[in-house]
Amino acid sequence: LVLLVRARSRSPATWTLRGLVATLLIGFGAFNLAEGVVNHLLLGIHHVNETVPREQWIWWDIGFLVWGAGMFGTGLLLRRAD
Repeated sequence: LVLLVRARSRSPATWTLRGLVATLLIGFGAFNLAEGVVNHLLLGIHHVNETVPREQWIWWDIGFLVWGAGMFGTGLLLRRAD
């Protein structure tokens, strides 16, 4: 976050708070989607909630992906409006 703010201050373009929030949401959402697909679904390294019965793990993992997609999509919408 510090690096992002520093880059913003050196950029000739002006950023708004909305633009910063949009960029953060896009980044967090993309990370959650990539991490969720690779680590949860493909490799099975860990799951979002391993304290529930194993049959429910997939639903927590899918919820995590939906949350990531929601952050990513919201960030794109905010970025477009900025």
